[in-house]
Amino acid sequence: MRDLRKSFRRRLAVLVVPGGLMLGTSCAESVRESVVSGSLGFVEDTTAAVLEALFPADALVPEGE
Repeated sequence: MRDLRKSFRRRLAVLVVPGGLMLGTSCAESVRESVVSGSLGFVEDTTAAVLEALFPADALVPEGE
């Protein structure tokens, strides 16, 4: 009976450990992608705001058009 428990635990560990590692890396990859996406969005919005402040679009377009 004791050998059966050890065997079951070993088989379970063989399945759980790689699955946990794969889930962990998948989760970490999702977090990394979210951080990069958020950072790029922040940089894009900030750049647009700075350029709009320096060179207002209304001042560049002639009033007659």
